Amino acid sequence: MRCLVAIDDPDVRDPVVAALRAFGAIDIDATSVDEGRAMLRRRRFDFAVVPIESGQRVVDVLWEDIERLAADLPLIAFSQNTNLALRRVDGRRAGVFAQLTVPLDAIELFRTLRRLFDRLKRVRPDRRETRTAQR
Repeated sequence: MRCLVAIDDPDVRDPVVAALRAFGAIDIDATSVDEGRAMLRRRRFDFAVVPIESGQRVVDVLWEDIERLAADLPLIAFSQNTNLALRRVDGRRAGVFAQLTVPLDAIELFRTLRRLFDRLKRVRPDRRETRTAQR
């Protein structure tokens, strides 16, 4: 499984990466929002963790790229404001898997990641299991 973590603030990005590593078997590309846009063009990701703040041009461009290049990508979005960001943004952003707020709540982050992994396993079964079943 491959994850893109495109968050400029290292105080948010680093704990997210640490939480993802705790789950194991995940290739994590952790970078800034601008670099995340470039990676989105070069690689296929199973899910992404991104900021949702509207009004920051680099974030808005990232969301445009997500809509254009990976419209079905499951997203966990971080916001500085509780539920305010989703009310002010377009419909695609309102369809994120989960929105978390800063300061980061570790329990909520782990709970959200667990729910996302459970969903991804149901939607995209492990390729090894699929190959074994075909034999």
